[in-house]
Amino acid sequence: MTCPGRGRGGRTRARRPSSWAVIRSRGCAGTATGGRSCSFWSLELDSELTLADRRDTFFVVQTFTVKVSIWAWLDRLDEPELTEILTDSWLARRSVRG
Repeated sequence: MTCPGRGRGGRTRARRPSSWAVIRSRGCAGTATGGRSCSFWSLELDSELTLADRRDTFFVVQTFTVKVSIWAWLDRLDEPELTEILTDSWLARRSVRG
C-alpha cells in the first residue's frame, strides 16, 4: 500500500482533482508495523481539547495561530470521518491560499 497521492518508492504522482490531494507530500508515513498515518489541517483551534479522549487515533495535535495540524492513524478512521477530515482540511488550506 502506498500513501495517497504517492507512487511506489515515494515518488509523487501527477495531481488529480480528488480529496486525497490535501494530504501534504510529506504528510503520510508508515511505521515498522505497517501502520499508516496522515496529517491534515483544521481551523478549529480547540481541536486539542476536542480530540483529547481519542489520542489512540489522533496522536499529534499542534495548534498554531490560525489553524491546527493534526496527525491520525488512517486505519482507525471510518470513511465518513475521513471524508469530513479531508473536506475540512481542504477548506483550511483554501482559506490561506485565497
